[in-house]
Amino acid sequence: MRHSLVILATVAGLVAAPSIALADQEHETRSISVTGQGVVVATPDIAEIGAGVVSIASSAAEALADNSIRMTAVFEGLKALGVTAREMRTSDFSVSPVYSRQSNDNSQPPSITGYRVSNNVHVRLRDSADVGRVLDRLVTLGANDIHNISFIVSDRYEKMQGALGDAVKNARARATLMAEAAGAKLGPVLQISENVAVAPRPVFAMKAMAESSDVPVSGGEETMQVTIQAVFALE
Repeated sequence: MRHSLVILATVAGLVAAPSIALADQEHETRSISVTGQGVVVATPDIAEIGAGVVSIASSAAEALADNSIRMTAVFEGLKALGVTAREMRTSDFSVSPVYSRQSNDNSQPPSITGYRVSNNVHVRLRDSADVGRVLDRLVTLGANDIHNISFIVSDRYEKMQGALGDAVKNARARATLMAEAAGAKLGPVLQISENVAVAPRPVFAMKAMAESSDVPVSGGEETMQVTIQAVFALE
């Protein structure tokens, strides 16, 4: 009798297992995955410039003295243009020897022929339209190392929030269209994630500088794109 009960229980278990699996499949949530995009194009309104003075002399003292005089003129000139102290900061300062080989004999170490002093300042301009005027003034004052000119959108965060909202709306619109085409109804969002992409900033074009005019520069436009992945339920 006990053996019969064990056999019946085993058979009952085998029969019940498939019915449970079928029940899970019936209650499985149908879903649709889509990509949404939001794009915003903005004109940069802030500019940043890296500029400095490089001085070379036979001694470190002479190079440092020359550099100090010319760099002081750069700072004073920037202040005269309305650049505040908070918008200027020293980004790099270095003193290094200048080497030269006296012969083609590589076994002999190079000799020191002078010293090089480099002093750079990072300038932030609240109005990108001032870049040409400031560049022209920097060169006039003796800056001989100008680099890292970039343009920035000051209200980037607000603009990116708008692009994010557009990306979500775009994803829902695409999901709705696909659901209707499949004969279903779009349900609530189940999952969402974002991916922010910023197009490279335009490189300004510098032409030959006229003696009586500012350096012509252009900040162009900056394209910011937000892409999201969203999963919606289907009803």
